[in-house]
Order: sequence, then structure tokens, then C-alpha cells
Amino acid sequence: MQSEAVMEFSELFHGNNCTFSPCGRFLACICGDFVEIRYSDTLLKAFKFECGGVVKGVSWSCDSVLLICRVGALTLKIFSLRDGTCIASLKQSTGNLRQIRWAFDGRTVLYLEPLLFRVSVWKICDQYGQLGLDFIDNVQPWAKPSYALSLNGKHLAVVSSGIMHSIESTNLNEAGLAKADDIAIFSAISWRIEKRISCNGIHRVGGIVWNPNSNFIVAWPHDPPDPVLIICVRSGTIINSWKSSDKLWPGVCRVDISPSAQFMTVTSRNSKVHIINCVAWCEELELLHDPSISDSKCLVYKQANELDNPLFLKVTDRPVSISFLSSLAKTRRKSTISWSSGGRYLASCITLAPAVIWIWSTAHSFHLSCIIVTKHPVQDFCWDPVCNVLAVVDGQDSVVLWNADEAKLSCSSICTPVTKMLFQANHLNWRHDGKMLVTSSEQSSSVLELP
Repeated sequence: MQSEAVMEFSELFHGNNCTFSPCGRFLACICGDFVEIRYSDTLLKAFKFECGGVVKGVSWSCDSVLLICRVGALTLKIFSLRDGTCIASLKQSTGNLRQIRWAFDGRTVLYLEPLLFRVSVWKICDQYGQLGLDFIDNVQPWAKPSYALSLNGKHLAVVSSGIMHSIESTNLNEAGLAKADDIAIFSAISWRIEKRISCNGIHRVGGIVWNPNSNFIVAWPHDPPDPVLIICVRSGTIINSWKSSDKLWPGVCRVDISPSAQFMTVTSRNSKVHIINCVAWCEELELLHDPSISDSKCLVYKQANELDNPLFLKVTDRPVSISFLSSLAKTRRKSTISWSSGGRYLASCITLAPAVIWIWSTAHSFHLSCIIVTKHPVQDFCWDPVCNVLAVVDGQDSVVLWNADEAKLSCSSICTPVTKMLFQANHLNWRHDGKMLVTSSEQSSSVLELP
């Protein structure tokens, strides 16, 4: 089925992993060893930044003035759109730079140096270049992520390594193990530590995430038996915890929090997804990804089996069988969860069913409202930042759009200008206003302008 509105892609242009600037005016495109900046409305070239090596990724500052480019594994370069020049460059001699991101002031870059157990704070001035480099030591490098900025931009939470503390102090706990990890809270203005929070119950922290209100942190464990902790930042105390009752629980893969901070999803390493109510602090339910769908209220769309046919057909017969992998060992993909901008919908793609998108409605107690089944494993999917529109690509020359704001749910697939042998979409990025969507393959990209 296709939507009534006619939507067409632009002509292909060189570049991959294209990213719109926060203001929406520019589009950054990685082109091997250089980055092209285009005007998003016309796709005309504005700047060309030579990087002197293969560019692995780019990231915009919040005011769209600066662009950081990761060149290889050890080099960072920052370019200014005020004059189109490189204003700062940093190269490490050893290790690998990870978790690179801008602070909310748009003039500070944070990155993890895992071999040195530290987070570096790189201060930038768009007129004078590099201002200084500070370090936060004893960082636990195996956590994903090892640090997280609060969404209000005021604080930085860092997983502090108990291993490093034990090496320095040569102290072990009563069980003869290295000291447990804790969380250090830093000011995102002065970058000085404000408090240290103990993660009682977790020996090794697997990752952390702030809630949207920036008043509590969720820390999940690396080891399966340990619980997920909910920590109040102001008091520095654990206000609640959650632990699966499953005796064969394999551990937590990731935690996501809804935009309203009302719900939290805990995704396990075996693709199970649990919904936690963040008001009552209790488990709401487990999202069931069943291989057989009998509910007639759930819309199911499957891509047509004909060769080179990108259309999706609505399946009315019940039950509907969903193909699952027999073993997690057959894929390296991880389960992915994505909330819509208003938190009304939740989309999931689990490891055992990589060619299926499951869409749940939070307004109806997480009722399974729609399933999209593609021909090939899903490469990327993301929500429109304004409306309840989900875009999906599966490595073909098409993009699937699912619009929940219309009275009648629909599923659309729009072909790119060339055949799938030349264009295999694997990346998506929305402009901030939801009016444009760029999709990229390994070497080229195309822009879709929505009505």
C-alpha cells in the first residue's frame, strides 16, 4: 500500500552517513577523506573540508557553527562554518577514541580514551581554536556508555572504575574482589566533581542513562544477577531497583526512557523487552514478540515477494507467521528500541527477527498496533522528530514510511532513482522540522522532501 501524497527522492549525490545540522540549514556528507557541506533546501555545495584521512563520523555543535570529524581512530578535527576552515585538530598517539560528542554549550568536546581509563574534555573557541584539554580519570571503559550528559546540559555522569580504584589503593572488598564501580557527577560548566554516588548492588556497571527531566539516573549491570538501579541525583541515593524474576536471565543489553519519563524499557541480551512504570516503579508488562499474530486489530504489512517490487501489502488473514532466527549466534545485530517524539509509540527490532519492525501504542496499554515485515534485515529506522512517522530502510533502494497521525494507518515505500544494485540504503536522518529525510548507502545519498 502507498500513501496518497506523491513523494519523490532527489537525484543521487556523493556522500554517506549524511547528517542535517541542528538548525536544518546544512547537510554534512562524508565523502571518503573529506566532508562536503550542502545547503539542505537546494543541495548546492557550501563547503568542502579536507580531512587528510578516512572520515569515520561527524557531529554538529548545537548552534550548527562547528563540525567535528573523526579521522581514522586517533584524530579529531573541528571545522568552522563561519569561514570554512579547520580551527582545531587533535591526534592521540595510542589507543582509540570512542563515545565522541559535543557538550550542550557547543564549544566543548567529550571523548573516551579506553586504554587510559579516562574521559577527555576538549575546550574549543570558534575564533581562537583550542583553549585547553582536561581529563577525568578512573573511568570504567567497558560500560556502554561510560558517561552521559543530562538533557538539561548541567551535569555529566561518569561511571567510575572500581578496578582502577583497587589498583591504586590495593584494597579489595570482603569477598576478595576489586572495588565496585560507582558514578561520579560533574558540573558541565566547570567540569569539577560535585558528588560521588555508590551503586550498591552492582559490581560492574554496564551503562547509564539520564531521564528526560535530568533528576535521576538509571544504571544497569554488566553481570546478569545484579539489579537495575534508579538513582536520585540530588540526594545521591538509590530510590528503587528492578530485577528480572527469570532464573535464566542473560543480563541487560540496554535501557531506554520514554520522552515523558513515564516509562522505561529494559532490553535483555536474549531480546526480551520489559516495560517499567517510572511513576509507581513497578514492572508494567513484557512486550511479547510472538512468531504468530492472531490479533485482528494489529495491522500487518509485508513487502511483496515479486522481484524489484518495493510495495507493501496489508495482510488481513490471521494468524500471521513471523520468521524468527533459530539462534542468536547467527547474527551480530542487537535489539533496538526507539520511542516516537511524543512518546505515544514505541518501535522495536529484535535480534531474533531482524527483518521485522514491531510498533506498540502506549496510549492503549502498549497494544501491538502495527508490524512491518521487510524482505531483508532492517538496517536503520527512526521517528520523525515532530510527527508520528517512522522511516525504515532494509538495504534496498526504498524507504518505508509508516504514518500514525492519519486516520487510516498506511505503509509507504518510495523508490530511490536507481536500482538496488547501485543504491542500498543503510542510514537515515531526519531534519529537525520533519520536512526532509535523507537516506544514504555506502557511497551515495538522496533526500526526500515530505509534504
